[in-house]
Amino acid sequence: MNKTITTFLATAVVFLVILAIFFFIDREETEVEEISDEVAQQEVVLDDMDEVLGEQEDQESFNLPSEEFIQCLADSGMVVYASKTCPACTFLADEFGGYEAVENLFVLCGDDWGKCEAEMQTNYVPEVQYNGEVFEGGRSMEAFADLTGCEL
Repeated sequence: MNKTITTFLATAVVFLVILAIFFFIDREETEVEEISDEVAQQEVVLDDMDEVLGEQEDQESFNLPSEEFIQCLADSGMVVYASKTCPACTFLADEFGGYEAVENLFVLCGDDWGKCEAEMQTNYVPEVQYNGEVFEGGRSMEAFADLTGCEL
């Protein structure tokens, strides 16, 4: 009888081990399938985002102010004191088309700290001045056009 119980228990253990192996193998396959599905869904979302961003970049490059407008702002007495480490300054520069586009309008304090120290009135960047006075208005192309009379 002991031999029968031992055989039964051994068979039960082997059966449970086989059942556990199948359970975990099936579970791993299911998890791999779920992860694959999630990755596929994320790729679709990323593709959609790339498409939207591409459209936005096309629109943004279309809406950038002209070189003539930027030059007019500089010629009219507008100066923007900025720093490349300042997020608001970078955002404003990007609205014009980047730092390269505004090199005659922006004074970069990291490059010319003496000029910023001598001419700035608030010590906070970006500081927009028009004919030596701090401009407290909005920082949009329309506001700059209204301020200076430059045609946008």
